[in-house]
Amino acid sequence: MYLSVIRFFVVGLCCLFVSNTSAQENVSDFSDSLSQEITVAAVGDIMLGNWVVDYLKTEGCDYPFRQIRNILQDSQLCIGNLEAPFATNGEAIEKAFVFRVHPRYAKALKLAGFDAVSLANNHIMDYGIMGLRQTLRTLDSLGIHCAGAGVNLQEAFSPARLSVGKNKIAYFAFSMTLPKEFWATEKTPGTAYPYLAVIQDSISKMHQQGFFVIVSFHWGKELQDTLRYYQQPMAHATIDAGADLVVGHHPHVLQGFEIYKNRLIAYSLGNLIFGSYSENARCSVILKVKLSRSHLCSAKIFPINVYNREVQFQPRILPAKQARKLFQHLNALSRPLNGGYDVFDENGNLKIRNQESVKF
Repeated sequence: MYLSVIRFFVVGLCCLFVSNTSAQENVSDFSDSLSQEITVAAVGDIMLGNWVVDYLKTEGCDYPFRQIRNILQDSQLCIGNLEAPFATNGEAIEKAFVFRVHPRYAKALKLAGFDAVSLANNHIMDYGIMGLRQTLRTLDSLGIHCAGAGVNLQEAFSPARLSVGKNKIAYFAFSMTLPKEFWATEKTPGTAYPYLAVIQDSISKMHQQGFFVIVSFHWGKELQDTLRYYQQPMAHATIDAGADLVVGHHPHVLQGFEIYKNRLIAYSLGNLIFGSYSENARCSVILKVKLSRSHLCSAKIFPINVYNREVQFQPRILPAKQARKLFQHLNALSRPLNGGYDVFDENGNLKIRNQESVKF
């Protein structure tokens, strides 16, 4: 009962905020862009701390992205999940793993070509409000947008708003991971938990105003390539509300892809650069998508080696034989989500049934 009351209060508060914000937008401003297309590069978890720092110090801030930078930059929008605050202050939260990266290394994201990052995850509050505030200032100084966390509930739920030519993009980010203490409230800082009624209303308003809507979820179970019970229903509800693309992360390994109502859901993109020597996180992908206002035009995955004992925190494209095995693995994970069909061809291009599409 208590939880229901709290959720009702939160939903009402957020809907009021979204309504007030949306009323300030002019729908006609975007009417001339409805036929346009955008290209998006999306990646999973980025944590530039721990052992990565030694390479940043000796090799330069561009080191982690040197082998894949051309792929990331060959899109109009590049997004990923920032899995640690950029901070020198704040007090560490008591939990098993806490991360922090010096703000001087944030420029690595700028050099790589990132336009926006998700802060909605289970580490961005590792050093409390002070760490979050310093992260927000650092990203702002670099011109990198962010979404999914803030000093209060209103700020955490606000999407990052970006422009690509005449097109407007709303980038939402939500976390469904513990600890619950990290979830923002009206009076406390934290991440945006995706209360269903709130996100449906928020996404619908952005969609109706002519925004391309991209939604990021931090969800699932670590090191599990199968979906948790809530992931698919949440992803479907998001697209039903008007989202154009849904991307996920947190498991550190890949999960399946789904085409739903002519939109793409990538349930987990795995790691990109993560400061650990995990034996489980070995392969990942960079997803590139071309979207129009009416449908998914095309998509391609670029398979990368993220096994740090081999690549030393510098991901690189997998050789052809290993890449084919990865595509086969992803098809196996994705078939149950797509009526038994394979969704990727032997080159990593997404197969879009009953539709002509231009391949990357």
